[in-house]
Amino acid sequence: MVVLASAWFQYDYNDQLDVVWETLALGGDIIIVTVNHRLGVLGFIDSTSNGTSAAAGIEDVFLSLAWIREHIESFEGDPKSLVGFGFGSGSYLTSIDLFAEKLGKKSVFKRLVLHGLSPTSLLPRTERSSLAMIATSMQCKETAGAFSHIDCLKDASLKSISETTSKFPWLLFTPGCDRPPFGGCDNVFAKLTSTLTGISILCGHNTYDGDVLFQYILSMMPRQSVIPDNPEILFNYAQKFFTGNRTAQKVPPELQQYLEQGRGSNVDKFKQLLSDMVLRCPMMELAHETSAKGAVVHVYNSYGDHKLLDPAVMMADIIAFVKTGHKTIFLLINARAFRACIE
Repeated sequence: MVVLASAWFQYDYNDQLDVVWETLALGGDIIIVTVNHRLGVLGFIDSTSNGTSAAAGIEDVFLSLAWIREHIESFEGDPKSLVGFGFGSGSYLTSIDLFAEKLGKKSVFKRLVLHGLSPTSLLPRTERSSLAMIATSMQCKETAGAFSHIDCLKDASLKSISETTSKFPWLLFTPGCDRPPFGGCDNVFAKLTSTLTGISILCGHNTYDGDVLFQYILSMMPRQSVIPDNPEILFNYAQKFFTGNRTAQKVPPELQQYLEQGRGSNVDKFKQLLSDMVLRCPMMELAHETSAKGAVVHVYNSYGDHKLLDPAVMMADIIAFVKTGHKTIFLLINARAFRACIE
């Protein structure tokens, strides 16, 4: 089982989950391989205009998978039975294996466990101007173009880069469907491998993660003694986080209509909206599209402060799926829930 686990493409999760991987390895007689790759500004800087990869972190992953496929037999593993386990933003990176054929790569995984982000998740958009902001703070030469900025970063120490980026906590360098390896957000799943017959996928999310994201967004904004229940203020916070746009905009009519429906405060509805746009709906779309290509897909949804996929999917369930691809008790995707996401 190959593990990719990270938080918002900025921080590695593997150390925090070491005990979990040990439990899976010992309890399930499973070989666990954790993959390290470049994160944050080092892995997902956007400099495509100068021919530089916008996703060095993704290329790291593909190189690692190729090495694992070639050498796993030396560790008593079967290269034909590799399972990908993506957690957090690692789920996004693991799911790219489903697009390998159209990306000119070789597919690796027979089964995938995906928890968290997926290719159509709403992600913070980092503009090229963000790179210039980092470069200026590091006292790089005032030269136009991302290429010179990257040269400056190459000459800097990792500590210096880390300390500089920490001054801009709202800048999250992430991949995006409008940049490699996809190149367009309108029809991401058009690049799925032509057939996924024989592939099994267990995917889902934890609604609690949407709550954590909401609190993180609030932490980036001016301190408030009470969380504002004003839709325009909440929308402005979200807008700043996801687009970097510091100019307040009016709440779109569609969002206003959504907030006027149902029960609960605007804060609760915004939490649910974030969870839907970042986690639930993108994962359901992935499930829908991959099942249409022949994959056997099991979908779950849970809520609570979790250690891995529990309480929806327990350790024994994970072991059973990793070893056989069979489900025990998982929630299956239904057409009504998927239509609600589309709307």
